Amino acid sequence: MSNFKIGKSGKKIFRIKNILFKEKSENNDLVIKILNFLNDKKCVYVPKIILQDTEYYQLTYIKGKTIKKFKHLSKSRIKHLAFILKSYYEITKEILTEYEIQNNIGFCHGDINPHNLVFYKNKIKAIIDWDGIYKGNIKNDIYFAIWTCANLGSTKISNKKKQKLIFTFINSYNDPNIFINFCDQMILIMRDYANNHKNSEQIQKWSVDSINWIQKNKKEINKKIG
Repeated sequence: MSNFKIGKSGKKIFRIKNILFKEKSENNDLVIKILNFLNDKKCVYVPKIILQDTEYYQLTYIKGKTIKKFKHLSKSRIKHLAFILKSYYEITKEILTEYEIQNNIGFCHGDINPHNLVFYKNKIKAIIDWDGIYKGNIKNDIYFAIWTCANLGSTKISNKKKQKLIFTFINSYNDPNIFINFCDQMILIMRDYANNHKNSEQIQKWSVDSINWIQKNKKEINKKIG
């Protein structure tokens, strides 16, 4: 127990052989409900809950690599992420009402970014860190994933590269209704994220750079989305 570390979600984590022990979150009931549902549905892209005691989840340890330094995903990984997310939202429709489905309400991960992905070879093996899961508009989840995984706030990636990653995701996800008013909604998400992280100069700068990039390329992006 003395060898625990603090994960990116702020929770204690430690590992014994092939079992990962993670401190429970305030969102405990929903995390367990959704992960158990996905485990029952044989969804291979999420951790499997083995046991839960009073303080920790016990999860199967997922072998693979995680990204230590924040960077954009490759085109093939972006494409794979779109496939995984669409599959996930489709599966969880079984436990939503028709009204929720029609209004794009679903169970959102809340923090899909390169740090919360486990990779094996050139593919995504799992999405981890489900502590922030909530019921809301899945567009927020999808747009945030595009923003972070294409790293739209980076000044080191060309406009052409960023746009290629955006359209790779959109075309792979293949649901035009999700991407109506893409640029305007993306900017709103970026502003909300910045407002929720006012104490981080790094996030503030990255968010502002992201917003500026979207605004600068808005006309071209909207034209390609149609």
